[in-house]
Amino acid sequence: MLEKQKNIPKKILGIPPPAILLILNNATIEDMKKITGILPLGVKAQCINTEEAMTLLFKESKLLKNYPKKWQCKSLYIGGLWSAYHFCASADLVIAVKMKNVWDRDMKILEEIEKCMNNFKKDFIVAHLLGLDFCKDNNLKTEGAILIFKKIIKTILKTDFNLILTSDHSGEENIPYFEVFTHIN
Repeated sequence: MLEKQKNIPKKILGIPPPAILLILNNATIEDMKKITGILPLGVKAQCINTEEAMTLLFKESKLLKNYPKKWQCKSLYIGGLWSAYHFCASADLVIAVKMKNVWDRDMKILEEIEKCMNNFKKDFIVAHLLGLDFCKDNNLKTEGAILIFKKIIKTILKTDFNLILTSDHSGEENIPYFEVFTHIN
């Protein structure tokens, strides 16, 4: 059962490839509901910032090593340079995106997700997106970030990839967790 944030990596290990995990930085349950159109599962938050969450999700759990071992596939990480180096370097392929503008960064990540879905059709892809967090930190409306996330999800749902959505931290008691199975091996 998925009760606490530390259980998320184990839950993901049970989802067969191809699979994509999108980490929407600082997404709340309400944000995720706006993005998906339905209420996601609330999982007890154990992390208050990105560093704690990335440590829990990847460094401590070794998810990017254990998933490929279990499913005989490759793991890919697409995200910022700092997270790639500190938490996700154990992925078989790391695509570090470094851009000054967060919108350009998230759109570049979308572009890289699309390339990876075409080139790694049986694998595990992780992408870390910051647009929502940037809006909240700068007191901007979140509609633009939510539209980008909807576009990413729409693109993924046209494929055979199973989809997992979660947040690193939300500032709330629970973080959102959502999954869509397009197939079962």
